[in-house]
Amino acid sequence: MQILRSRQESETPSSSDSLHPPVARRSSSLTCPSGAERQWMRSISLRKTLAQPYSYWLANRQTRTMPQKDYLFRSSVPTHGFHFFFSHTWKTDGRWKCLSLLLQFGWPTISICWACGVILAFALCMLDVLPLFELWQPIPIHLDGAFPSGCWIQVFGLLGILSGCLLFPHLPCYKQDKCFLDFVCINQTESSKTREGIMSISAFLEASEELRVLWSSPLLSRLWCVFEIAAYRKLNPEGKIVIAPVTNEISACMLFCWWQLSSLAFWKARAGPEGGSPEAVLVVLFAVCGILMPASGYAIWRNHRATVKLRSDLANFDVLKVSCSSDFDKECIHEAIVTWYGSLEAFSSHVLELMRISGSVSYHYIFLPISPVVCLSLDSILAACKARAPARMVLSLFFNQVVALELLYFPAVGILFTWIARRGLWLGNCRCKPLALEIFFIQVLSVFASVAGASMGVIVAARSLEVTLLWNVFAIVFAAVVWRFCWHAK
Repeated sequence: MQILRSRQESETPSSSDSLHPPVARRSSSLTCPSGAERQWMRSISLRKTLAQPYSYWLANRQTRTMPQKDYLFRSSVPTHGFHFFFSHTWKTDGRWKCLSLLLQFGWPTISICWACGVILAFALCMLDVLPLFELWQPIPIHLDGAFPSGCWIQVFGLLGILSGCLLFPHLPCYKQDKCFLDFVCINQTESSKTREGIMSISAFLEASEELRVLWSSPLLSRLWCVFEIAAYRKLNPEGKIVIAPVTNEISACMLFCWWQLSSLAFWKARAGPEGGSPEAVLVVLFAVCGILMPASGYAIWRNHRATVKLRSDLANFDVLKVSCSSDFDKECIHEAIVTWYGSLEAFSSHVLELMRISGSVSYHYIFLPISPVVCLSLDSILAACKARAPARMVLSLFFNQVVALELLYFPAVGILFTWIARRGLWLGNCRCKPLALEIFFIQVLSVFASVAGASMGVIVAARSLEVTLLWNVFAIVFAAVVWRFCWHAK
């Protein structure tokens, strides 16, 4: 909404009463939307905005020319309702909001493209279309000889994920995604229509199935963003509010890049007879730990700071201190909030409930970072299949590495220690301090748990298929307990 207010301030003389309707009329419009205001409703497909990210998300809003603003408005179409109303602040970089939306809505397409890439690589290697140019020897299984191996599944899995990101905005839409974006769906070329659109915001909120808040730390400091959340809960009590922190997608993508590089390095290090060079494997492991541990520690520290700031902002929230570039808009919004909540003080105390953010994380944000590790294991299974290894051994590898370790145990460990990081590391009634020491101990414990699981996988791999199935049962129980108690932690 900030671009619209800036537009109103720059083109509207403050002394002109004709351009500023009386406060009573504006307040009535904000609190009690009428059917007549729905004539201003316009929507745009979310996919369309992601297909042209520079025009809609990345371009500098302050340097847009009048023809560019007119193009944006004409790209929207009249509508009777919205599937999504996006609330966001322009103080957050458009790149992160674009990435956030791409992963939030495009993850089914990305997952399908990843699976297609993996299957295609497996088929082409089995048909000898793609050469297997290295050797791999599964030492824990005690099978004589080295298997022909390649990293094609990792490469095609990566290409599948990138293809899914690029294809999603351009694929036919089988699920409605009509959305409201302030800078697109409100006319910014004519000041009178701009004001009418702004005054119809309540009607737009009332006609939206879901309010999706692209959460970032500056959001609570923008009065229009706060107003949108307050209005949606009062005007659309049955509607769905989703608080979507943009940092979730940023963290998932960073972890994906790190694990992708680590998996390729580990594959290269262990290639060759007798499982490759032990020295090279150790170097890769130390390098991975040397990069991932400081990086994950920094991520934990940033999340801790963001959580502390959010809790502080919510505990000390005062709607009177929230900024708004137009004093006239501020007065009207305050009057609307008083009408809905009784007083500004009552709303300030109520905002904590409105902005409750769940600690749960969607599974695709966990699977995306570990997908390179899954591809690494699938490359091993492919090598075993090419060498015509016994079916029991191939099944043991699949259930041991892919199912038990990478799809169940490792995600559960990640969720468990994310939960511990949010709650803090407590010894009795004393919390570990300072924060740097707490983060260090959490990382050490998480590494120990991961190494213990990987070691168990190596031990089980040398046993029978029945022992592998028992390991799978343990992984299922462990994951179920962790998800039950830690998945939806606040």
